[in-house]
Amino acid sequence: MKLSIIVPVYNVEKYLHECIESILSQEFKDFELILVDDGSPDDCGNICDEYATSDRRVWVVHKSNGGLSSARNAGLDIATGEYIAFVDADDFIAPNFYSRAMQAIRQEPDLDLVEMPVVVYFNRPDKKIYSPSVTETVRGKENIFATWIKNKGYLHAYSWNKICRKSLYDNLRFPVGACFEDTYTTPQLLEQCQAIRYIPYLNNKGAMQTGAYYYRQRKSSITTATSYPGFKDAMTHHLELFARTRMPLLKKKTRNIYYLHLMNFFITMLRCKEAAQPENLPFAEECMKQLKGFRFRMISLLKAKLSLRTKLKNLPLALFGPEFHCFLYTGKWIKSIPSEQTNEAKP
Repeated sequence: MKLSIIVPVYNVEKYLHECIESILSQEFKDFELILVDDGSPDDCGNICDEYATSDRRVWVVHKSNGGLSSARNAGLDIATGEYIAFVDADDFIAPNFYSRAMQAIRQEPDLDLVEMPVVVYFNRPDKKIYSPSVTETVRGKENIFATWIKNKGYLHAYSWNKICRKSLYDNLRFPVGACFEDTYTTPQLLEQCQAIRYIPYLNNKGAMQTGAYYYRQRKSSITTATSYPGFKDAMTHHLELFARTRMPLLKKKTRNIYYLHLMNFFITMLRCKEAAQPENLPFAEECMKQLKGFRFRMISLLKAKLSLRTKLKNLPLALFGPEFHCFLYTGKWIKSIPSEQTNEAKP
């Protein structure tokens, strides 16, 4: 079996048929489809069983509800394919999605991971496309990581638009109970890769002939409904990732852009009412300590390729530092841990 496709299923009865049909109708046929019924309260479990009865490529796992990471891990535990792919059960994929990816692997057998384009699907005529500009193969661990950061991969660290060797998951699983789990796992996948390829979006006239993953953005989705606990998880993952960006291949301006993203994310977290509660203040203080460890200068802001509006928004950060900047946008003054009590990181 060449490819194992894992689909966590929970409370998506309305979308499940479209998702499964888009997978079973793929041009590429050498795959197994693992449907993980994560204790879904609707009819999803029965729908999965019906597909398993009608198509020998479909396998179903029924388990008690444990969340997205738990369901993905359950699929990984029984997957037999040489390569792994994920699809969320409320999304769907173009007919040639896997054929394009697997063709790239046939052309370059040393590829450990292939990243495909994404269409953010709003159930409306408008759409947003994430795609590399050209087909590109990147080799070497440090070069792979540096290229990913330069291309702002942390903004789209999705698991479901990537096809990778199953062996990359031999010692890796998704963090159970955490939100934004892909921000945790994707960098660890990249750290193991020696060669990856980015495949761009094909703007063909046929709406589904693009080789793209169609991500359905819903009001009830985990990403759009996340509150303080989710932001805390994501901030933890991002700070760990940012700490690893001190490397010769990464230019300071690239780190500056990531730092601004971190500051914006931190401000969003602070705007949650839970952030100022006594039990959560130590985490906010720790974040502030780490953010203060990176000096963002006025000259960096002026040289950055940002819109005038974005530069004006971040002017307080460059002039007065992260504490005042955060207070200005949230009204919450986060007293940082004194530097003499910690080994503060230097940029």
